[in-house]
Parts: sequence; C-alpha cells; structure tokens
Amino acid sequence: MSKNSHFSVIIIGGGIVGTSIAYHLAQYGLRDILVIDKGNLPHNDGSTSHAPGVLGLSTGSPTLTSWATYSADLYTKMNYFQRVGGLDIALTAATEQELRRRHGIAQARGLPVRYITPQEAQELFPHINTDDANALLFHPQDGITHGPTICKNLAKSCADAVELRPNSPVAKLLVDGNRITGVETDAGETLSADRVVLATNIWGSILADQVGVTIPMLAAEHQYVITDPLPELAQETADVRMPNLRYFDYGIYVRQHQQAYGFGSYYHQSTMVKATDLGKTAIHPFTPADFEPAWELMQGQLPACKGAEFERAFNGMFGFTVDDRPILGETPDVRGLWFALGTWVTHAGGVGRTLAEWIINGTPDYDIHDFHINRFHAHQKANDYILKRSGTHYQQHLQIVHPKEAWGEPRNMRHSPYHDRMVEHGAVFDEFAGWEMAQWYEGNRPLVEIYTDKILQRDEWGSRHWSPICAAEHLATRENAGLFNINGLTRLAVNGAGATAFLDRMCANRIDKPVGSIVYTTLLNANGKIVADLIVVRRDEQNYLLITSTLHGQHDLAWLRLHQRPEDHVSITDASAYWSGLAVWGPKSSDILQSVTDTDLDSISYYQSQEIVIGEIKALALNMSFVGEQGFELHVEQEDGLALWDTLWEAGKDHGLVPCGSVSLDSLSKEKGYLIYGHDINGSHTPYEAGMGWAVKKKNRNFLGRDALIQQKQNGISKKRCTLVFDSADGFALGGEPVLKDGVCIGYVTSANSGYSIGRHIAYAYLPVEHAAKDTPVEIEYLGKLFSAKVAKDPLYK
Repeated sequence: MSKNSHFSVIIIGGGIVGTSIAYHLAQYGLRDILVIDKGNLPHNDGSTSHAPGVLGLSTGSPTLTSWATYSADLYTKMNYFQRVGGLDIALTAATEQELRRRHGIAQARGLPVRYITPQEAQELFPHINTDDANALLFHPQDGITHGPTICKNLAKSCADAVELRPNSPVAKLLVDGNRITGVETDAGETLSADRVVLATNIWGSILADQVGVTIPMLAAEHQYVITDPLPELAQETADVRMPNLRYFDYGIYVRQHQQAYGFGSYYHQSTMVKATDLGKTAIHPFTPADFEPAWELMQGQLPACKGAEFERAFNGMFGFTVDDRPILGETPDVRGLWFALGTWVTHAGGVGRTLAEWIINGTPDYDIHDFHINRFHAHQKANDYILKRSGTHYQQHLQIVHPKEAWGEPRNMRHSPYHDRMVEHGAVFDEFAGWEMAQWYEGNRPLVEIYTDKILQRDEWGSRHWSPICAAEHLATRENAGLFNINGLTRLAVNGAGATAFLDRMCANRIDKPVGSIVYTTLLNANGKIVADLIVVRRDEQNYLLITSTLHGQHDLAWLRLHQRPEDHVSITDASAYWSGLAVWGPKSSDILQSVTDTDLDSISYYQSQEIVIGEIKALALNMSFVGEQGFELHVEQEDGLALWDTLWEAGKDHGLVPCGSVSLDSLSKEKGYLIYGHDINGSHTPYEAGMGWAVKKKNRNFLGRDALIQQKQNGISKKRCTLVFDSADGFALGGEPVLKDGVCIGYVTSANSGYSIGRHIAYAYLPVEHAAKDTPVEIEYLGKLFSAKVAKDPLYK
C-alpha cells in the first residue's frame, strides 16, 4: 500500500492484539487501516515478543473462554498453534479440590477435560515427578503459539487493506471537541482518521492521559527462564511436543522449548511498574533472588532440571488491570477513540474479532460488560488502588481463590452514612464498588438457634465465607422484617424536555407512565441482548430517577451517554452522591414504617412512588421489593441516612426487625425468581430467553433492540433461563458448575444460593428449550460429585 495521511482506522500498537484487530477489520471489508508502532514489527517492544505463548483455554468467564477457543483456532489457521494440551498438577488436598472445580468449569464451557493417571502423565511428559501428585487434570485443547509469527502471518493475510508503520512513535492523540481526529507522530507528521484504537497495552495510559482517560492498569514484572539444553532432551527434534504444566501449589507453569524447559513464576511478590517508568521494551533485568524459591521447588518436580543453568532469564512485563479483565470499547468522553488494553496472547484473536465487529456493526458479538472501559468507578482510578489491586491479581494469578472470598486492600474507601451502626451490629464486610457492604451481621447470631431446624447445611467448601447467620436473617425477614442497606445503588438523573422520548427509545419497557410510576426495564443493544436492567421512577413530567446496580452503574451511565444525541434535549447525570437509602421488607414492614410516618401507606400502590416524611426526614418511598415481601425502598439525602437508620431501628424493635446483609438478600431473591445482572442476565441473553418478556412492550414503540426481538419472537428461542431445585438437601452449587442431562453438559449454573423457606438449595441456568419444561430431571456437578435436580416454576416462594 502507498503511504496515506488519512485512514479509516489507526491502530496504535502492532503487537498481537493490534494486528488481530486490523486483520478482523479487513475481514469485515474495511480498507485504509494503519497499524503504527514505536518499535520493530513483527518483533515489537511489547509483551507479544517475549510472551511464552502458553494458551490455557478454560476460565471461569464464558467470554474469555470463547475468545481463547477462537484464538487457538485462528492461530492454527495462521500456521502456528501446537495443540499439545495442558496438565494441571495438584500436590495438596486443597489443590485437588480446586482441580475438581476446574474440571466442572471446563465441562461447562464445552471443553474436553479428563483426569489422567501418573503413568499417563509420564507418557505425555516423561520427566515429570508424579510421586507427590494428588490429582492430574488434562486439558487436551490447550497449547502453544508464538506471538511474532502470528503477527507476521496475520499482517500478510490482510496486506491489501493494512499498512504497517514500524519505528514510528505516536506523540499525541488529536481531538476536536469530544471526537478523535487522528494522531501526531514523534516526527511531527499528522495522520487523520475516522477512528483510533489504542492497543499499546502496558504503555496505554501514556496516550490515554492526554485526553483525560484513566487506565486502571499497571505492568507487572513476571519472571521467565529457559534452561540450557538438557541431556534428557538431546534427541528431541520437535519445537514443542509435551503438554504445558501448571502447579497451582507453587504458582508456576512450565513449557517445552525443544531441548529445554521454560518456567514462568508468580511465586514472588508483585513488582508493579507505571507506564512512564517502563522504558522502551517490556523486558526488565532478571532478579535471581525472587526466582530462587520457585527454582528450588521445581527441581524436585522435574528432576531432569536439577542443577541446570539458564540460557535465558528475564523479567517480562505483562499488564494487570484492577479487576483482572481486559479494557475494551469506546468512551463517551472521546468519541471514536477505542481501547484494547490488558489483553494477553491467549485471548488476542477473539478480542480482535469482537472489537472489529463492535466497530463495524456497533454491537459486539459477546457479552462484554466485564470488559468495557466504562465499567470503572472513580475510586478504581486512584493510584493507590491501582497499585494494590493490580498487584493482588498478579499474585493470585495461579493461586486458589474462593469465589466468595472478600477483597483485601485497599478497603474502607466508601462508607454508608450509617456505617457505624452496621459496625455496632457486628457487620462482616465485603467491598462492592468501593462500598463497605455487610455480608451478614454477627449481632444476629442468637437467631441461629431460633431457626436452626430450617438452616440448610453446606459442605466445607460451600461454608467458606458464609455463616448460618445468613440463613437466620433470611428467615427472620420472611417472618418479621429485615433492614437492608441500599446506599450503594447507582442513581442517575435523566431530565429535560426530551427525557421521556429518550428513555422510550432506550428502554424495552414502556416508560411514558403517570408521574409517580415505577417501571422495571432492561436496556438492550441492537441484537436485542441485555446490557443493563434498572428501575425508572418518574418524578414529574420531565424528570426521571433511574436506579441501577452498585457494580454496573458507571457502565449504564456511559451506555446512555453514548446513545445521547444533541437533538434529544436531555441531561444525564450521576446523582448517586446525593442519595442514601434503606429498604424495609417483610410482613411487618408496613407496621414499622406506618408508625413513623403520617402518610397512609396503603395509598401508595405497588410499583408506585411518593415523597413522604419519616420522623423528620424527607424520603422518596418506593413500594417495591427485591425479596418478594411487602415493603418499601426509602431514598433520602446522604446527610439523612444515619437518622433514617436510627428512626427505623427504634420503630422496629418491637416488630422483630433485624439488619440483613447481602447474602440473605440474594437468597431471598432466589426464592422469588429475581435475576442479578452480570450473572443471570447479561449481554449473552435476550429478555425472552431470560423469561422477562413481560417487561418488553413493542406496540407503537421503536426502542433499541426492538427489531432483533421481533425476529427472535418469530423464530423462537433455543435456550431458556430455568430455576433448578436440588432433589435433596445436600445438593449444592456456588455458580459456574455444569448442568448435565443423560451425562451430556447442556448448560451451567449462572448463580446459586439456598432457599431456606422452601428447604432446598437453588440454582439458575440457561437450558435448551427441549429440557426447560417443569420437572425435567437434570444433574449438577459440584466438586466432582453429581447431584440430581429438577426444573421448577417461579416463584418458588409465594
């Protein structure tokens, strides 16, 4: 291609992610694409050139697994993927249990996986010591690739559409208003573009900072060594033949390099490096003292390496975000500026395909709520938070982490106004979007004895980071009333003459209802998939309050702003800092609340709102419930939050009111069939598949996603969300487990909890429609054991 000065897309960063994006954009028919890099190509300065190329396909994330699986197929097509398999080795009972969990996850993701014997392991990897192995789990589809080779072959495959410019550092992003217009190079050359993609990974924040976008990610020094050629491998001619090894007990992985072995180690304290301190390349000097403990351990596991010298040893830089997920998408702050950061070789092929489709069609092909650049809260962009959380993810990368384990530092970043009252009641805290949220209250322990006969038991794994108090809070709410913290909910104010028309265009449910109405709705993308669910409260003719989740509120705000047009005549602001709140739910909630307000609560119909006075506190009262009991959400100014707690607590003393944590809130909602965004519904599901067609109103409306829903309604759905109830009290799940029918995996558990009111554990899953009928028997694999369950009809508790 001849050199141009204007391009349809400029991709900054020529590593495997940037090259994959360019290749897939070309596959969609786009031309005039520029890939520009500060270093050489295909051997650039980044981690692509030094990455060991180890691909482990199975993860807890369906999207990441899909990306990895697609990447392996793409790399095969690009003539460099060795499907040698991967072998997980458990040296302790705890890790053996973890392998059972991972076996289930792999099944749930549709990947073949099997346990093998020590003899089979030694046939696959002759030099492994299996004397101490408790379990060996083989992943046959895992393998090895080589980043620069893939980059070279991808670029060659789209050479007619893509120009490569190596050794051309970009000095500046060019912005006009809130839209990207191009880039300026170090040489002073101006290159214009319709879109710019930042794929510079660990250097990403340098250019992003110029336009006011914070990237909550740091580079970590990761140790990798390659031994000298070993006598035991002297006859080996294949570049790689033996499977990759993973030792979770040690935080170490191993791969073959023809006549040598390579070792990657997480068995050391994380060393995080800012983008501005990285220097030119992603390789830093080796630190032998950090590697010595790992090397001592691994010489016992691979005796052929005992006393071996290292042909090469270095600290390679890899990017770690604050939530261990890639950063993708377009920000509303700078339209046309796209991000593809924090992605490794394992997922680069799939990420490139998704981002290309997203750019071309306006909608990604996978659920990306966990990966969207707009997901981050302000506290996640603070330097101390970035340092500690990204460092934690490095250290945990090959460790056993319980799915319910509470976060470590930094903590106590955001407190509810009644935080001290929660402490007084013995709150056991976890962190949600920076807020300290009670999981349960130790002050409720006396309730355990009262409800002991109804508390379902759990195994040791399921009992971690849980307490029977959670069950007692659940049952006390059903019998009397519970006081729930809703302070952290995201509140968005949508105001203006065009507010009704704008929301009607964005929401699947009808919004134009009388003042005071509450509407539950979803926001959809063009494919009819669910990108958010929220409550819309009509305050007056031109003003609405949108109440959405604590975790996903920033994503939802950005989604609305990305679709806002100048002619909409609407303002969208985050009003969360103004509001606090509590919910009182349960059969005695009306008695409690009526005792402290002059408003006749019976005059507020279900799913209606009204401003009332509680004691001396002005509150927006919402007659709705997330637990399937009568009651109200009470939203007040932040400064009135403490007084609201005290007023309600005093009024509830004689009515059995108990403070309740997030775990009981979840179990109560499970019994009523209520869904959690990010687990039970996300960008993989439509409302019809989720059983939420009742919240879709298509008549005389033209909302985003409507056409796709009409098409699906005509064609029918292939999967359906189902509530599963275990047949026996010992059947259990935590989430992610495979659901099987006649020994074949047909779905996986999206979320699970205990139904203390019905005496059974509950799981949600999407199943093929032919297996979704009530009373259909299935099995759920939990830690290697199969438990029978049946499809049930919602709600379980009436």
